[in-house]
Amino acid sequence: MAPRPQVLVLGSGPASQADLRFMKLARFYGIPAVRVQAAEGGELWEGRPAPLPSIRYAVAASAETLAALMGNPDLSAKVVELLFSRPASVLAYGFTPGAGPQKLLPWLTAGKIQAVSPIDVEGGRYEVTNDSPSVCQQMSGITFGPTLQENDSVFGGRSDDPSILDLITIQKKPFFMSLMRGPCRLYLLASKDVADIDEYWGPSQTWERVFSRLAPYVMFLRHVMGDSCWHAPKRFASLVIDDPLLKDTYGALSYARLLKEMDRRDFFSNIAFIPVNYRRSRRATTELFLRRPDRFALCIHGCDHTKAEFGDSRFDILNEKAGRAILRMQRHETLTGLPFEKVMVFPQGLFSSEAMRALKRNRYLAAVNTHGHPTHPFAGLRLSHLLEPAVTAYEGFPLFLRRTPENIASFAFDLFLGKPALIVVHQDYFRKGYDGLGDFIQKIHSVDPGLCWKSLKRIVTETCLVRREAPNIHHVRAYASFLVLENHAKEAATIHISKDEPAESTVAGVLFSGVPVPFQREPEGIYASIELGPDVSGGLEIIYEDRLLRAARQPGPFHAARVWTRRLLSEIRDEHVSQSSLLRYVLARIRKAADRR
Repeated sequence: MAPRPQVLVLGSGPASQADLRFMKLARFYGIPAVRVQAAEGGELWEGRPAPLPSIRYAVAASAETLAALMGNPDLSAKVVELLFSRPASVLAYGFTPGAGPQKLLPWLTAGKIQAVSPIDVEGGRYEVTNDSPSVCQQMSGITFGPTLQENDSVFGGRSDDPSILDLITIQKKPFFMSLMRGPCRLYLLASKDVADIDEYWGPSQTWERVFSRLAPYVMFLRHVMGDSCWHAPKRFASLVIDDPLLKDTYGALSYARLLKEMDRRDFFSNIAFIPVNYRRSRRATTELFLRRPDRFALCIHGCDHTKAEFGDSRFDILNEKAGRAILRMQRHETLTGLPFEKVMVFPQGLFSSEAMRALKRNRYLAAVNTHGHPTHPFAGLRLSHLLEPAVTAYEGFPLFLRRTPENIASFAFDLFLGKPALIVVHQDYFRKGYDGLGDFIQKIHSVDPGLCWKSLKRIVTETCLVRREAPNIHHVRAYASFLVLENHAKEAATIHISKDEPAESTVAGVLFSGVPVPFQREPEGIYASIELGPDVSGGLEIIYEDRLLRAARQPGPFHAARVWTRRLLSEIRDEHVSQSSLLRYVLARIRKAADRR
């Protein structure tokens, strides 16, 4: 077997924080990162794992390291030979206006780039080129901001060399760029820092604030290392509409109009159905759903949809609610013949860590929410959790994130990371018609024309990350307890599957197409391997120990009265108030007056 591709991180002294963070990021994406150190007496390099021509490799070095090597007369010429005499890719990062001597960039680029300068405009915007999709992927052509002035700089004094590519610019000046030097492509990045994937990710943090410290490094690794990097083999998208009853129209939502738009624009809609409404569906609408399973699906939206019902921290109560929601959906399926998917969409975007545990215990496939932070203090959410298709910080149970259809750059970044593009709206989104939604979906199509629009169940059971170790050996990272595996090749393949599971997890076994397969339990998860024949597909299922679940208690009359009062008021709001600009104005004035008190 050929040696695995590697990133060689050049060093000249103790490893810097940026070097260590970059190496950690490379390993997170499945690429071994080896630091090679300049030896005494001007020899290159201590710690080199193999002669460079014998492995597929890339080289990375900080501006600080390159400046030290350039200043060493015994090493300067040897560095140039090592980096630029072979057809490889080199990333030089950490350039700031004060990093290294003035001659560093001309020395490194053979005079093609002369200097690095600070950003001279506050509130600038990143512009990602549309001319290098193999590098920039789903971020191609995206413009957004603001930039991170304390971190970002730009390059200047460029020659007219046609090999120069501006990959990301700030105010039309290159921030991330590449050029040819000999047979080598050199990537230059004017980012002061590298994101720490183990840093705590707080509720106020946004992806825009980490973009320049993260995305260019990921672009480099994925482009250079290809399918040896963890990547999503399929990209998914879906629309989720919260709350509506299943009847011809609900507020501004018309299912017939929605279906026409789905057929015209080619997308899929999931109705986040409130289980307490299980007796209220209209036959004509459920029959429409049954006729068009290629466009509609039903998932679970809370239980009673009371205030913060899954934000509670009491496990017994949450366990009962999760179980009661499934029982009501089963009754709805019995009454209507319409199946449902065991995916929970949290009402009001509120959930607790205990709620995630309750869903896992009740054998839900996944949860969907607008953010990844629970209602109670939780210090375990790290940036690395947000870099995967689903958050697995809560006992390994997958939480998929969704967004409102406002900022196309946010969806592009999700797809770039391998996340599904999940759009959330309520009925009032359709007050101005369906063109706005259709136009936004067309933008998502343009970001990634290969998107698969599926139901939430299909998405969570097909979402995975894959990396190739050899032509017929693949590693797969699963998220849900059920994963569809496919081998479209003409030869058999060995598939090594891993899934995050805590040490106290109750995994009893692993099945593939109903047949038990051996698995190993490690502190960070479970592992299994299967041989998949050519043109074969099947389902990998993780079986948990059967623990007695408390029967879902029926709520008392007082609770039921509160639930139905809330539902009645919510439906009056959706069906009448939200459809009248006058009533909306009056209600807003009443709320404003109440707030003053």
